[in-house]
Amino acid sequence: MANGLAKGYTQVGNEIMEDVTREDFTKREYKMILWTIRNGYGFKREQSECDLNVTQIAADTGLDRSHVWKTIHLLNSKNVLMLGEGKVRFNRHADQWIMAKTATNEVWPKQPQTMAKTATNKVRPKQPQHMAKLATNCGQNSLEHSGNTLNDSGLPSPKERKKEKRNPHTPTNGGLSLDESFNQIWKIYPKKVSKAVAKKAFQKIKPNKELFDTMKKAIELHSRSRDWTKENGKYIPHLSTWLNQERWEDEIETTAQTGFGLGDNYIEQKGFGL
Repeated sequence: MANGLAKGYTQVGNEIMEDVTREDFTKREYKMILWTIRNGYGFKREQSECDLNVTQIAADTGLDRSHVWKTIHLLNSKNVLMLGEGKVRFNRHADQWIMAKTATNEVWPKQPQTMAKTATNKVRPKQPQHMAKLATNCGQNSLEHSGNTLNDSGLPSPKERKKEKRNPHTPTNGGLSLDESFNQIWKIYPKKVSKAVAKKAFQKIKPNKELFDTMKKAIELHSRSRDWTKENGKYIPHLSTWLNQERWEDEIETTAQTGFGLGDNYIEQKGFGL
């Protein structure tokens, strides 16, 4: 079929899609909601309940495992996703969702009439005429004696004020140029794919020495993490993706810290008890 339905489809009510579209969810929340709907209603079930497999969710959505857990529990606190024993379900009753309320309907209290009248009738005292004339003459005389005129001839032109584009060979990181800094990052990154795209992303960030050191340390920790070492590095993102998503900010767990699947120890360590 031209619309692709022959390969399978998910039966979802129009009202559900309208409710989801109407709310201001984050990108991660949308991914988690769509994943739950796909793996629930997508198998022709009346309820969207499906197995809570964080590893599979991370692989399907491209989210980090720690972000998956945080997003699940955030949506659970909003009553959008319901959690059970190893299960997750989308709550199709939008009237039960707990969403942040806007302050658009907030009404400011009216100012008391007595205070408003007092402020309106208050008259600013006039400056004595001889003082005003003296101030005007002093200003004119000072300009005449100094020879200054009120013009913009001494101001820099817009072209001069424009920031000079940074040369990639200019030292920015403790004496290292952007090119030299990128080469060090590229050398230690385990997945060497699309170097030109990664270099462009790196030059856009222009990291200082502190951020550069943070990147190097994060890559070393990522390289020992469970997600990057399993299946011969299948889930290692391209360097450009790692940079654009600021993945050096991720909460990283090495294989020595985990050594599991989804056990209770991990859940307790992360503070995400069900």
